[in-house]
Amino acid sequence: MRREKKCFYKKCAGLAKAHERVYNAVFHQEKQVPMENTLDFSVDLGGWKAHQTKTVTPSASPSEILFFLTQTTQGVDPLVEAGVRKIVDFSIIEKALAENPVSQSESNWGNRIAFLNSRKMGQAISEASALEKFQKKEQGEMAQFIRLIAVRKILAHHNVFVNYAQFYPALQLKEMGGHIQLIANYPGWKAIKKMTLHEKSGPRTFIEFLGSYSVSMDKKMEQYLGEVVDLKKVDAALAKGPAGKTAADLEKLAFFLGSTQFAHEMDSIVASSKRTGENNEKLGGLVRVYAYRRALEPCKLFVLYSQVEIPGLKRLLKKKA
Repeated sequence: MRREKKCFYKKCAGLAKAHERVYNAVFHQEKQVPMENTLDFSVDLGGWKAHQTKTVTPSASPSEILFFLTQTTQGVDPLVEAGVRKIVDFSIIEKALAENPVSQSESNWGNRIAFLNSRKMGQAISEASALEKFQKKEQGEMAQFIRLIAVRKILAHHNVFVNYAQFYPALQLKEMGGHIQLIANYPGWKAIKKMTLHEKSGPRTFIEFLGSYSVSMDKKMEQYLGEVVDLKKVDAALAKGPAGKTAADLEKLAFFLGSTQFAHEMDSIVASSKRTGENNEKLGGLVRVYAYRRALEPCKLFVLYSQVEIPGLKRLLKKKA
């Protein structure tokens, strides 16, 4: 019994350290002082490579910063999917998706996405995530990642995006080593978010970090989007639409979000935004991402990384706040 307790406490200590590493990776504040009035993003992680720098002057508009930040999550979705594929037998999921009675050519994505809540799909996800090396909570986490990937793939097929990047580069997970770093040093934001991963970190740590990192960046992008556009007007427009979780509800919701009336309302909100001559189409795309996220989150679907129960993340986010 003493040996079992000792092993249990040792395991808990190990998990706590792992969670703290994820937290530090996402929110770590450095004592070093980077170049003033700059935003710098660099990544060389699993095949995702990029380096962008922006000077943030006192006259820089929130939309300029927002457009820069959308580049910081472009590789998240493809790398999370690649990492999950290294852990689970994703062919089980693909087979179940192929048996979806609603064709991919169906214009209403609500019909296709409702299949993810079906018993058949649930059984496939349970089978794929039931790995002996994982405990029940870890299996649940993996099942949630699978659901999120499936939802985003179906939506992207219909040009519906819930990732502010709105662009997914064609990436193949070459290795799980590398780094990602964002440096912000200007009056409105001072932070360094970074992590270095090694091959021995493993695919689970890899996808947990990317999910946690995405949660952090999404919050920042929505903050700046709210400084450019009156998001309360978007919320009010969404309140006019249908609500619910059934297949029929999702079909109506997809029709509502794809309607000409809703599109005109979003265009009107963008036209009255606090921008200073930026690209209306690009800003409109980000407003629609916000609208899709807000509309789909209550529908018993995993559309956001913040919905995935990454061990320790909620506690650490609360601690940071």
